[in-house]
Amino acid sequence: MTEAIVEIRGLSFSYAARTILNDINLTIYRNDLVCLVGPNGGGKTTLIKLILGLLAPDSGSIQVFGLSPCQAIGRIGYVPQHASYDPKFPISALDVVLLGRLRKTLFFRHGQKDRERALAALDAVRMSDLATRPFAALSGGQRQRVLIARALAGDGTMLILDEPTASIDQEATAHLYDLLRSFSGNLTIIMVTHDLGVVSSLFTRVACVNRRAAIHPTSEFSGKMLAEMYGDDSRLIRHDHCCEGGHA
Repeated sequence: MTEAIVEIRGLSFSYAARTILNDINLTIYRNDLVCLVGPNGGGKTTLIKLILGLLAPDSGSIQVFGLSPCQAIGRIGYVPQHASYDPKFPISALDVVLLGRLRKTLFFRHGQKDRERALAALDAVRMSDLATRPFAALSGGQRQRVLIARALAGDGTMLILDEPTASIDQEATAHLYDLLRSFSGNLTIIMVTHDLGVVSSLFTRVACVNRRAAIHPTSEFSGKMLAEMYGDDSRLIRHDHCCEGGHA
């Protein structure tokens, strides 16, 4: 049987008195390609933060690689939805990727191995020829690939991306999806997205999150599920598919 990488049982989480996630049951397996979909405010990013150990559940349990999320963080590469940076700060693409090696370094000093791993990560995202280019001088799509390289540089085996195409154009989005396809079979990938057109072409399973969660093979994805999950907001989605609520 395929190894379970993320196991969530009976998880609930609230901000103040507002319930964000309620009784979530979800299992993600090694080399799974899972997208998280659902309406704004449905709890997708909150669920990601719980998997990363940035938040703690009110009740229930969550294990990542058989450990608590905080213990497993070194095995996860994370690409946040928004990456803040000072465009005047003189940092190159390679410097950004080297930041992904900080957990592997001694006294935060990068050695030859760190540089080799960072360059290999840049090569994996097809950006090695721009390693010395200032990060601020890159296009939006190129910056996103550098951030993915930073996530890969830590040698984790799970990659989590929170709406990575939100601020890039259509051409850059297509390149990003091609890149993620190239990782298939080597990484467990979890991606939050509103671009439902990519679900069946890239992912093997879709997790629908709207306070509760349900996970389905992409072959079961249907327009009925879209209507039940998004309601009147379905017109905002870039495809005619989505999914229904319920337990995983």
